[in-house]
Amino acid sequence: MSSLLYSGNKLIVGIYENKPLVYTENGRPKGIYVDIISSFARENNIELEFYLDEFSTLLDLIRNGKIDLISAIAYSKERESFITFSSEHIIINWGELFVHKDFIGKFEENHFSRKKYRIGVVKDDIYFLEFDSKTKNILNIDPDYVYYKDYNEILMAVQDKKVDIGIVGRLFGLFNKNLYKNISNLSFFIRPVELRIGFRKGFDKNIISLLDKKILKYKNDSNFYTHFINSYIPRERDFFLGSYFIRVGFFVIIALFSLLIISVLLGLFLKKEINKHTKSLQELLKEKEILIKELHHRIKNNLQIIKNIAFLQMLSPISPSSLKDIELIYNRIESIGQFHKILYEYEMFENVNTLPLFDEFFKKVFKINSNSLVIKTDIESFSIDVEKAIQIGMLLGEISLFLNYNIDFSKSLTISFIMKRKDSKIYICFDYQGDCYDMSSKFLSEKTHSEILKLLLKQLKDEYKIVKSDKGCRLEILFSID
Repeated sequence: MSSLLYSGNKLIVGIYENKPLVYTENGRPKGIYVDIISSFARENNIELEFYLDEFSTLLDLIRNGKIDLISAIAYSKERESFITFSSEHIIINWGELFVHKDFIGKFEENHFSRKKYRIGVVKDDIYFLEFDSKTKNILNIDPDYVYYKDYNEILMAVQDKKVDIGIVGRLFGLFNKNLYKNISNLSFFIRPVELRIGFRKGFDKNIISLLDKKILKYKNDSNFYTHFINSYIPRERDFFLGSYFIRVGFFVIIALFSLLIISVLLGLFLKKEINKHTKSLQELLKEKEILIKELHHRIKNNLQIIKNIAFLQMLSPISPSSLKDIELIYNRIESIGQFHKILYEYEMFENVNTLPLFDEFFKKVFKINSNSLVIKTDIESFSIDVEKAIQIGMLLGEISLFLNYNIDFSKSLTISFIMKRKDSKIYICFDYQGDCYDMSSKFLSEKTHSEILKLLLKQLKDEYKIVKSDKGCRLEILFSID
């Protein structure tokens, strides 16, 4: 490879195989990022020399100043030590886990107990690094890493059952998985990252600034996606990537989220009507079975649609605060899905037994794997109406979501959940034994959580108080069982 550095009219661009972002076809460089860089170079009379290699090799070359830039590279604080990133990103991507279809059931059965898996990864890949530092603990995985040169080799290894799990970028998996036999992605994703353009340290800042301005101009242009995206992404996905969706995406998600809650309550109401008006017990059992299966199927589909919309929203250029809001919505959907799944598995359609339902639900929403975290439950067994159970479940999910986002799990702490019946009242207590600092004031002042919490508390017409002590915080809630 040439060791020539930027001399005023020539750039050495490092590329690697990661279709559709950057790749080669018949020896020619192609991809979304290649097109944008090439367009910028033509407008500024800059000659480009493309150099193809493995991603980890390109990182070494740019660290040693042997190439000028790498296209489609994920931003991270650690990489800033040897790379000057463009300020503007073009796409947000995230990592996904792929397995052989024969392995899906085995993984779902074991993912709550720690187990050793052979995992195919690309060296220095951002999703591999994120998985190794965080995701493996959340999923209780003891990894045995097998290194490959690119995502294509990883999915080939998954297809041939040489590895149990493969970690690849979302877009690569989305547009290439049909090339492999009997592989499927799991319903987990690795934290989204901005894909920018990375320059060697000491590179001309004026050129970087010009490219940033050009990228920003491209993104503000209504024809940006037509010029650079549509030739690589199928037409049926244009809606999710267009600038129109950026403006209305949150409203669509909120509307579908509301329809989901209404469909759950409406479905339960219809089931009650069937119980009242069906004369034949045999017909009643048959109709109930059909209705429940259909209702369960529709709720699952609605949840998946909303989750897919949230995922595809992240492909569009958005601010970090908007990305956080989408993650919160995703976790709320996950919480509702877990609660609905438990109701369905225990066949709780009219009256609900509190002990199995809330004990299992609380432990599932707190699925952080940390040796320093102790979770305790003390739940009394009694019966409540399913509609009241849904309201309580949404409240517990929101409180648990708040704790998951605001507690430092690296420190030793204990979280206890207590649920008792006191005459005609239900008593609920969250006891957090840890560093409380400003947790209590933040609980009902943090904007995203507080509005939903206040609405749920108002619906339950309950009394609540927050008690602080030297050992931590305690939230106590008391409301009518009727």
